[in-house]
Amino acid sequence: GAALRDAVAALGELDDAIAQHDAHREHGAMVRLARVLLAEYAALKRRQGLVDMADLELVALRLLSDPVLSGWVQERLDTRLRHLLIDEFQDTSPLQWHALQSWLAGYAGAGGGREPLSVFVVGDPKQSIYRFRRAEPRVFDAARTFVVEGLGGHVLACDHTRRNAPAVLAVVNAVFEAEAAVGAFAGFRPHTTEVAGDADLPALQVLGRVERTPRERAAAAATAWRPSLRVPRHDPEDVLREREAALVAHAVQALLAEGVPAGEVFVLARKRAPLRLAAAALQARHVPFAAPEETRLVDLVEVRDLLAVLDVLASPGHDLALAQALKSPLFGASDDELLRRGGTRCSRCQPTHRPHCGARASCCRAGPRRRRRCRRTICSTASSPRATCCRGSRPRCRPSAGRSPHTLCVRCSRSRCSSTAAATRRSTASCARCGDAR
Repeated sequence: GAALRDAVAALGELDDAIAQHDAHREHGAMVRLARVLLAEYAALKRRQGLVDMADLELVALRLLSDPVLSGWVQERLDTRLRHLLIDEFQDTSPLQWHALQSWLAGYAGAGGGREPLSVFVVGDPKQSIYRFRRAEPRVFDAARTFVVEGLGGHVLACDHTRRNAPAVLAVVNAVFEAEAAVGAFAGFRPHTTEVAGDADLPALQVLGRVERTPRERAAAAATAWRPSLRVPRHDPEDVLREREAALVAHAVQALLAEGVPAGEVFVLARKRAPLRLAAAALQARHVPFAAPEETRLVDLVEVRDLLAVLDVLASPGHDLALAQALKSPLFGASDDELLRRGGTRCSRCQPTHRPHCGARASCCRAGPRRRRRCRRTICSTASSPRATCCRGSRPRCRPSAGRSPHTLCVRCSRSRCSSTAAATRRSTASCARCGDAR
């Protein structure tokens, strides 16, 4: 028995060592691949003259830390900036702080001369959420020490809020007081709030616990055979999220039943996928809601109206964008006004010709030079039987009695005439250029 247990333990340790060795080899391969990819990415940026956010941070740090160029950069910044305000400083990365400190260090201990740069830094280390962008809450402590000791600044602390309910601050104080007791948040003071009218309503509501499927059962369900044409595939994680969304929708419905205004209920999530599931759960319960995350900014009606205006400014010949811009609240044109302002267009140079042109409206974009280049007649009526071709000022043919006014060839846009010699027989006139009969 004991020898067998020792052998099993030894085999377990050997298996762990083999797995660790394999993981080390895979990690080394990924590191080599990542280095090649980063090198190729850097070469691509150099060839196309592009930079990303990381490049801007590195270049700024090098400029402000270079012993030769830093003085010139400092002088340029000093002549342009007198006040520096930095908000949400708790999300600053160490690299960003090094670049900023290299700049502000030139003002440390400066006396005499012109007034130094004023610096105002706002932040709360408890709200640092950009760890994926290398945000470091301890940078805030370093900046506070630098501003106080290096720039002679002052620390202004605000522990009173006008937004949070007392129950919310009770949880915040309990969590951070426990962390301050072990030295994680030195100097933390309990927060207070101005809100007191909603003390009877629960500010924090704990939802029911969603039971997770054991891993063994989940793995067995994932590998089990199923008729894929009749039985849909259910991912255990998706099922779990749907259950959580159902609990959220039930809690929202309960709050509305208690008399809480719908406009005061907000559902927040780390990602948008849970919000879509919560919206589906609310819709299944016939609870009205607004989901701004489902509408892209470019799809908003207001944004599309502004894009239509820009489209008209860039392309004056775009009739659809012009109509949309005129119908928008920016101009407020009615349908009747659009019809009155409507006209025809020259297919060569695309100017707009209004109906008040009379029987004949020649293309005349701007000045005699344009008229000489394009002399196409846009409208042709019985009172004006001549139709001028844009190739020259001479008509293609002369109308005679019994003939209709000139028209334009739908294929090559040349002028031609249609004969109406007999009422029972329709004669056609071919185009002089392409031979297309009408």
